[in-house]
Amino acid sequence: MQKTLSLILQNMSEKNATLLTHSLNVAKLCMVIARNMGMDEEFYYTAGLLHDVGKLLVPNALLDKSITIGKEELEILKNHSKWGGRNPETAGA
Repeated sequence: MQKTLSLILQNMSEKNATLLTHSLNVAKLCMVIARNMGMDEEFYYTAGLLHDVGKLLVPNALLDKSITIGKEELEILKNHSKWGGRNPETAGA
């Protein structure tokens, strides 16, 4: 699992540095919330890291928030959670 997670994070870093930074920030927040609720910090940290793994399958142009996104492109972007939820390993490793 650790090797797969490392590969996914490396792929995020190579694809889009903002994607990795965002995922790391979400992971830290998840860990703090889990700690305060007496829950498994490592589990929720990992969940935070992987929450946007489907964006690895989204074209870089759509991840750039400075462009105008049309209806078709928005639908592609919306699918990232479905893609990541189906098989995170395929998306990132």
